[in-house]
Amino acid sequence: MKAFNETIYTSEDLIATTVDSKDIKASGTVTADQFVGDGSGLTNVPLSGSAALNGVFYENDTNITKDYTITEGKNAFCGGPITIDSAVTVTIPTGSNFTVI
Repeated sequence: MKAFNETIYTSEDLIATTVDSKDIKASGTVTADQFVGDGSGLTNVPLSGSAALNGVFYENDTNITKDYTITEGKNAFCGGPITIDSAVTVTIPTGSNFTVI
């Protein structure tokens, strides 16, 4: 494995402090503290949650099972009816809206 400006250590996990490369290839699971970019170049990503199917249909679950906070300055919507489980909180910031269609 070639490192571009830092040493890369290999074991069961790939550990790198800095790699200056536009083409990193890995097999297995890749994790990081942070990923950068919009993900538009990703391939073979399964559809889930709010992904559009054929650009037309959107599917969502019918139960909210975990606390959720809508991002400040954003709105959220889903197809209903929707059940919010007991002890679960949906937080809607001032200026944001949550719409069930």
